[in-house]
Amino acid sequence: MEISAQRNGYAALFFLGISPFLVNGVINPVIALYPRIFWSFEVLSWVFLPLAIFGIALRQLGLRAEEMGLHARVRGQRNLGLVLVLCVLFAPLYLIIYNESRAAFLSIFPEAPFFAYQSIVPEDGAMRVVAILYLAITAGVVEELYFRGLFFKISSFFPAQAAVYVLGSATFFSLIHWEGGLSNVGATFVLGIITTLLYLLIRNLWPFMIGHAYTDYVWMQMT
Repeated sequence: MEISAQRNGYAALFFLGISPFLVNGVINPVIALYPRIFWSFEVLSWVFLPLAIFGIALRQLGLRAEEMGLHARVRGQRNLGLVLVLCVLFAPLYLIIYNESRAAFLSIFPEAPFFAYQSIVPEDGAMRVVAILYLAITAGVVEELYFRGLFFKISSFFPAQAAVYVLGSATFFSLIHWEGGLSNVGATFVLGIITTLLYLLIRNLWPFMIGHAYTDYVWMQMT
């Protein structure tokens, strides 16, 4: 397959995958009134579509899991113990970066979000735990696969790979969070810059997925 065709294929899959997230702020407030429709759309967007996207990327375009940081190496050296340590460290680190960035931007843009996922989480009981775990894990895994993993592969087709990766990934990552308001866009842009720089440093995706899922889990507990 020609390089240009491969690059275009990855880019098309990336934009197809994130397209539901770009309209969440419009769609979610409406379908949240109909729980079955809401959760069906959630599972389609966060489970089945990503499975199809990465299935095509792996089988048709030759993408390898290792190219997205799904391995047991840090900076090219196999070190499972260090990967596990980084997973533990990144959980509070990811949360701190987001909390501090969010607080700073809230002082500038103190507006209410267009939609908050907490509004559709049950108030108590086992289903509350299930819903929060689902939202946290799917966001942590899928968003990191798209923005830190797949976008790293896309950026490899450009001359200034590091700049394209850091700025491009952070920009798209922040844009899909517009439903949380301008403060959330700003906070996720800062988070995107820092996490992509860290990914360039360690080249392993697992700590980012753990940190992202943990951060979302903590935020989903807030009502």
